[in-house]
Amino acid sequence: MSIMSLTSSSTSSVRASSGNGTSSADDPGFASKLSTPRERFLSAVVDHALQVGRRSPKDFMRHFSAKKIMSALREQPRLRAKLLVSTTGINEKIAMKKPAASAGEDLELALVEGVTEEGDVVSLFDPDDRVSFLDHNELWSFVIEGEFWRATAENVSPTIAREHVAFILTRAKAERLLNDREIIDGITLPVLIESLPKEDLGRVIEKALTEGRAGRVFKDERVLDVLTPSLLAEHVSLAQIWERLIAKLGFGRSTGASLSPPASITPTDTPTARPDERKADLPSVSTPPGGASSPPVTAPAASSVPVAAPTPTPSSATPAHVASQAPAAPTSSSPTIGAAPTTSSSQSIPVTTTSSIPARTSTSPSASVPPGGSGIARSGNNLDLNLDGDDDDDPIVIPDIEMKRG
Repeated sequence: MSIMSLTSSSTSSVRASSGNGTSSADDPGFASKLSTPRERFLSAVVDHALQVGRRSPKDFMRHFSAKKIMSALREQPRLRAKLLVSTTGINEKIAMKKPAASAGEDLELALVEGVTEEGDVVSLFDPDDRVSFLDHNELWSFVIEGEFWRATAENVSPTIAREHVAFILTRAKAERLLNDREIIDGITLPVLIESLPKEDLGRVIEKALTEGRAGRVFKDERVLDVLTPSLLAEHVSLAQIWERLIAKLGFGRSTGASLSPPASITPTDTPTARPDERKADLPSVSTPPGGASSPPVTAPAASSVPVAAPTPTPSSATPAHVASQAPAAPTSSSPTIGAAPTTSSSQSIPVTTTSSIPARTSTSPSASVPPGGSGIARSGNNLDLNLDGDDDDDPIVIPDIEMKRG
């Protein structure tokens, strides 16, 4: 299909909703082909605002400049070309090759030089394409600019304002964004009784009696069969209808919500600590003399460390047994040396040193177990345990520990 045939089809579809230039408020309007009810609603409402003259093409181009439109169509070369061919007279093949920025400049220049008019651009921009590619909040802002539903609104025809509000209600019902009960409860029964003419209220009562005598329930939709959106907009305050019904649909920035219904909250990324906060969380590490490859474990200073040894009996002290009961190397989470487990023959006899075990230095004192005796002695980096009075017990090596006050 050529660009010209697309243009002809688009223009006829836009004008079909208005017929001879007027639009019935109770007429649902043109048939939008968009996928969601809210998109179809917005497409119809924007188009109706233009068709009844409440909004003008110049208003539209003030909200959506030529460059903004072409930027929104940056992934749609055929739609950009459709606008350019009819408004600037450019060759179709060239228009298809023009990038969005260049196309926006050409269209803007054509408007400035009077080669085309705002009405031509708007009529070529299909109602569904407006919603598909332009920002929804900005479209809604275009519709409601001036707060036309208020009695204090300037340069707004009361007749057109009522017609537009009635059309919005009609479309909201057609797309099931509002149901009959919500409309009646939103306006409230006292307001309806106070605002509507007696003959219209009489028709509602008559309808209710007819339904009741036929054994049918008189539901809310039966009321609105009589009290049409046009009748409501004619007699009920437009501000009441807008604030209690239309504003609660959640469209645009005027209600603090986007076009789409509220979605689930997307979790945000976990906050990253500042460098000084991360530094404060890191344990203090110091390097031992000699530049060891693995950093020593830092532990707080402690008082005297109790070291318990099992009862020196011949049956419970063998090299393998002593090795299995050797104290594990301390870590940052357990900086002290705990008591060794008791043997099966008797309970442990605690043997304590007079001071905490210092870090290894070149001048560390050395000691040994006296010959023929039993006990615990420290020599350099070794812990000499003699539990049975002979010298065949293997020494236990204590790893380097950097003892540092926190």
